[in-house]
Amino acid sequence: MRKYRPDLDAPFTPPYDDPKFREDLCWLVVLLQSDDPAARFLAIEALSSLVDERNGYDYAAPLPERAVAIQRWTNWLSEKGLLTETPLAPVGLLPPPA
Repeated sequence: MRKYRPDLDAPFTPPYDDPKFREDLCWLVVLLQSDDPAARFLAIEALSSLVDERNGYDYAAPLPERAVAIQRWTNWLSEKGLLTETPLAPVGLLPPPA
């Protein structure tokens, strides 16, 4: 089975510029906001598997702690240039990006 994962040792340039990869990462960050702990667990495990990073996110943490970690994820995506051009709507915890 081929993993959909660019070379993590490379700088965040192509192949990280793959629109599908960016979209997948953004959707996983949106799923971190879910009310369902199982969805949050799967989302953080997928993110961790794809980019070897957790940004302090714990799917079972209290809501305020999760919100801070989700903001870290959003900042991380932005710093790496991986945010989709049309930001995805949050599902409840965070206001839409400005």
